[in-house]
Amino acid sequence: MLGGPDTRAFASNGSFGAPIAELEASLHLLGHELRTLAADHGLAMLGTSRYGYDAIPNLPQSDELIFEAIGEAARISGHRELASAPIFVYGISGGTPQAAGFTARNPARTGALLLKVPAPPERLGSAATLAVPTCMILAERDDIVNNEAVVAAFESNRRAGGLWAMAVQPGVPHHSLTAGHRALSVNWLRAIVELRLGASAQDPLRTVPESAGWLGHPDFGVSDWMGYVGDRTAASWFPSRATAEEWWEFVNAREAR
Repeated sequence: MLGGPDTRAFASNGSFGAPIAELEASLHLLGHELRTLAADHGLAMLGTSRYGYDAIPNLPQSDELIFEAIGEAARISGHRELASAPIFVYGISGGTPQAAGFTARNPARTGALLLKVPAPPERLGSAATLAVPTCMILAERDDIVNNEAVVAAFESNRRAGGLWAMAVQPGVPHHSLTAGHRALSVNWLRAIVELRLGASAQDPLRTVPESAGWLGHPDFGVSDWMGYVGDRTAASWFPSRATAEEWWEFVNAREAR
């Protein structure tokens, strides 16, 4: 987890340092939900005290710091297999440039990329990077992030065949985290974890064919791949019917949940 907030708190239940009390409380609820997901699937969780847009530059050197931290966690915990295990990346706000950059540079190790109120991500070219399932959740009333640039990057990556989904939550500002946002994040991530992980930590990540997913567009609804009648490359991609339908309710909610 890269922030944004002090992401160590997702694992430790300490302080996130959020700018408003409501967001701090909701981040703690999200932390509980992510720890439950981790326990269910035998995942380790790591965060960092380096947070904000300048704390973790989007550079290969930052990737090495992440790999070193994972290696140290593997050594201290006695779970040596963690040093080479797949990585599911969650980036929030200021942590999103490095989260997206890490994924683009290390697609073979990355199981999924989840981004909350992100800075504009990279426009991707390699097939390996486009194959990493990615979900971005934006705030409609964001006055910090350039949402238009984020949407343009999503459209570019989706047209290239990327397994990308984008959700714009109506009526909320940058510093928000509703129950609906938490549920969409955790349920999407759980579905991807179950699709991509093998039976043991030594197994490679499973490849997910684009045609095996569901598609959704705010104007046209959701459908399985074969049944979708619109432009598939303009629709968000989802790992399951349940995640697609949850996304549809989320983006069309009249009030934030």
